[in-house]
Amino acid sequence: MAHIQATDLATIIQQVKELTATFEKLVLQIKPEVANQQVEFGSQNINCFYDLYRLWQEQVANFTAIQNIQAEEFQNQILEMDKLREEVLNNLKNQEETHMREIEQLKQQHKSELEAKDERCLKLEHELLRLREDNERNTSCSICLDPLTLTGHHRLVALHCGHLFGEPCIRDYLQRAEVCPNCRANAYPKDIRYIYGRPL
Repeated sequence: MAHIQATDLATIIQQVKELTATFEKLVLQIKPEVANQQVEFGSQNINCFYDLYRLWQEQVANFTAIQNIQAEEFQNQILEMDKLREEVLNNLKNQEETHMREIEQLKQQHKSELEAKDERCLKLEHELLRLREDNERNTSCSICLDPLTLTGHHRLVALHCGHLFGEPCIRDYLQRAEVCPNCRANAYPKDIRYIYGRPL
């Protein structure tokens, strides 16, 4: 559809105004001077009058057509702008939904990572507690449960089977039973061996 320039429209409007003024002047010229008096016009004046009248009608029709074209163009522009606005809004909505999904995924991922870290920390705490208990068992006498030392009255000794005890505890035990209190292997006082090494 051809785009009507504003200058073209202004020119046409001016021409319509000029033709209208000319037409009105001509009507005044041919108007009967006396009421009910019949005036005869020359064929040339009548033809000129009708030519101007037809030209005026053509210009009015052109002006109306231009107005319709402009109105249609304006309506099309409005529809195009509405369509573009709707597309922009839809794009923004889709982007927002995408961002919300990404944020939710990040939240779930972060939550899963935190839960996994908590689980690992809990396992490490349990492992540390077990190692501490094992260490306490390994550094204490299984008979009296007192700590073992490398020197002194309750010093560390071992039997032939490898189990560790405090010296007075195992000597007293072997006087009553000649077996290891842990594994029940045969054991005698002569099997007691002192352990030397770094402090427990």
